[in-house]
Amino acid sequence: MRMVRFGIGLVCAVTLMAALLPLQSATAQEANACLALAAEAISVASEACAGLESGKACLGYGTVADVEGLQNPGDKVALEALTSITSAGAAPAEGTWGVVSLNIHTAEGDLTGILFGAAKVQSLLRPELLAVQTLPVTPNDILAVLLRTGASTNFPQVIRLNPGKEGAADARNEAGTWVRVRYEEWVGWANADQLTITGDAQSLPVLAETDIIPLYRFPAPMQAFSFATGDEAACAEAGSGLLLESLAENPVRVLVNGVEIVLSKGITLLRGALKTNLEVHNLSGTVTVKALGKAQEIAVGEMVRVRLGGADGMTAAAAPRAPELYGFAALQGIPAGLLPEPLSCVVGITAGDARTAAKATPGAARNLFYLQPAAIYPVVGAYTDSSEVKWWKLADASERWVEQAGVRTAGACETVAVVEPSETTPAKASSGGTGGGSSSAGGVPGGGGFAPASRTIWNAEISSDQMSGTCSAALNYCAHLVALSPQGNAVTWKGQELKTYTLARIRENTYSYVGRNGLGDGKIEMLLVFTSPTTFTMTQTVTYDAEPGCQHTHTLAGTIR
Repeated sequence: MRMVRFGIGLVCAVTLMAALLPLQSATAQEANACLALAAEAISVASEACAGLESGKACLGYGTVADVEGLQNPGDKVALEALTSITSAGAAPAEGTWGVVSLNIHTAEGDLTGILFGAAKVQSLLRPELLAVQTLPVTPNDILAVLLRTGASTNFPQVIRLNPGKEGAADARNEAGTWVRVRYEEWVGWANADQLTITGDAQSLPVLAETDIIPLYRFPAPMQAFSFATGDEAACAEAGSGLLLESLAENPVRVLVNGVEIVLSKGITLLRGALKTNLEVHNLSGTVTVKALGKAQEIAVGEMVRVRLGGADGMTAAAAPRAPELYGFAALQGIPAGLLPEPLSCVVGITAGDARTAAKATPGAARNLFYLQPAAIYPVVGAYTDSSEVKWWKLADASERWVEQAGVRTAGACETVAVVEPSETTPAKASSGGTGGGSSSAGGVPGGGGFAPASRTIWNAEISSDQMSGTCSAALNYCAHLVALSPQGNAVTWKGQELKTYTLARIRENTYSYVGRNGLGDGKIEMLLVFTSPTTFTMTQTVTYDAEPGCQHTHTLAGTIR
């Protein structure tokens, strides 16, 4: 395999060429129209769908397709009467943006859904499968029986049915040689010859040989559905997607495209197009994603992708990928104000924004670190100084402040409590750009988390190039080794390049670098998050001097060797 040097490291194989696309930047007038449209839609929808009853859908704003009885804001229909809902994408010139509120009733508790923009949900409820008489099955040998994702030994394993354990067969393939088995919370296909089946297997319904969607666990209307977003929104301020919120402390489950999403007093944002990925973002609380035998918990500020495929292009075709940071841009254009319990205030910047620095106290001259587009920053306080300049206090063990004028906001920022800055003298920032702190867990002063206490070597898997802007080519890199070491209150990163980067601590387990790349031909932004003592995620964005309108973003998933 030929290796060529380019930019931040060694490019693996041939650089993928991408079509030149014109950069579509809205004028100030268009942006104002989008903001006005979003504000009006949220205002109308919040009044039209207030107090929505359990098991109902309500048109909040704009138009929808496929549904009789939802023509005007405030119209309501029962979810059990729906097969699908398609909301309209934003069209500022026509003054429309589809917004639909859903109140999904489940056995665990109610779930609020906000469908918005160019998006569609289609019910997967199949009453005939709920009434199936299952047959007990056990392994007929001393060996475990593998339950697979399809009716063939070519399909991967979901779970093992061990000797002495009992599953329940609920379907078969057309030939009757394989049966679909429920075991614990999973479903998989097993060779009928390896099982002792109590009853007549030929009486079971015939299903597609790759159907492992456990619809029997999601019997409520719209508790199981397929979902997809359409074309890119006309403006960032009025996007497309689906918000889900559970106010219950106990887990509440919903099945989306064959992916089980479990929320505990949390908010998740869903996006995804046909034959691409379902993207599940954790905005607050606890969110877990399950697909094809693997469960993946998502921390606040992270997202997980699940590849979609199948005949309809809308069914989980792979296990959830490792979590990655989703960045502040994901929060733009979402009607979070319509949720029963609003999203807590967060601030951030997007890729095209000017650099904004956090400071130890409002108005301090020294910068602690620069905010990263690939991260969101929860807020715990607000302060207005003597010059009437507003500041946000970031959620961190140390004192961190950012000026309102330099950031974007999302969530219920108008309700943030006023707090006074600390009277203590700010700690002197290091050359890496972070405040001081006492030594603690992780070996990094002020770290208090999972950062390594000594030099460690990690395996790093790297994603494809998530380009933005006008780019001439995609850059794809090989998996490689990374050396990480503590250095004062920072962490050093040595990857494929000759250069060693020093990443400053932003908050517990999170480190950042913004500056010139190793070859000196561009700017690189790196955001490192330790997700456990043995795993990390890294988001790095490079903008080359020769192509300033293009940003190359890669996500790395690291595991310690």
